[in-house]
Amino acid sequence: MDGILPGYPASSSGRTSLRRLMADRPNLEARWVLAAQAGYTLAFDELIARSKDRIYRLAADITRNPSDAEAVVRATFAKAREHLQSFRIHSRFSAWLCRIGAIEALLKLRSRYPRETAFDQCTKIENE
Repeated sequence: MDGILPGYPASSSGRTSLRRLMADRPNLEARWVLAAQAGYTLAFDELIARSKDRIYRLAADITRNPSDAEAVVRATFAKAREHLQSFRIHSRFSAWLCRIGAIEALLKLRSRYPRETAFDQCTKIENE
């Protein structure tokens, strides 16, 4: 007798562990990444479509500005495309993208509020 999915035997308790099903299931995200690394642009477009909302929410939470969040999303996917070949396939692509998105959002915040350099502070002190 099969379990929940065809080809998976029912466990002794009659219930199949969700963790086991997830571990046995082929990693679809990794397949999309491998295809994108091989040069299939439609695969990268699929990865973007799957992650766009998550990256936007992350960027909007950090920047607190919708237009900045959209700019961060564009920068995130541009950087991901640029460095796609250096992605390690044993990692989760979505986590990698979130990390890039968070860094890009923080860089956007930094550019919004430029810091005074130490040189500028020294010249102010000398002028007083």
